[in-house]
Amino acid sequence: MPNFPTLKTGAITQYPATLNTCFGKTRVVEFLDGSSQRYSMGAAPLRQWHLRADLLDARENEILTTFLSANVEGTFSFTDPFSGASVPRCVLYGPEIRNTIAGELHNQTTFVIEELS
Repeated sequence: MPNFPTLKTGAITQYPATLNTCFGKTRVVEFLDGSSQRYSMGAAPLRQWHLRADLLDARENEILTTFLSANVEGTFSFTDPFSGASVPRCVLYGPEIRNTIAGELHNQTTFVIEELS
C-alpha cells in the first residue's frame, strides 16, 4: 500500500489543516411511543482531514499531484498531522483535487483525505 508523501521539510502537510471526526452509518430505532434512539454502526469514529499545500516548489507540487492523481480510487496510508499516528486505510474524499499554479513557488493544492472503517 502506498504511503502519502511528505514535504521536503519532513512535514506531512502545511497548516491550516482541519480534522473532522464523524461516525459512519447511524441506525435509528423508532419506538411505538414516538421516541427514537440512534446509535453508530461503526466501532469508532472516522477521521477526515481537509488539507491544503501552499507555496510548494515545482518538484514538491509534482510529487504531491502525481500521488493524488494515481490514488484517486485506491487506498493509501496517511500519517495524521495532529497525532503523528499512522492511519493505514485512507482514501481521497470527494470528486475534486484543486491544484492552482499562480507563479513560481506559489502552487496551491487542496484536497480531503478520509479514513476508511
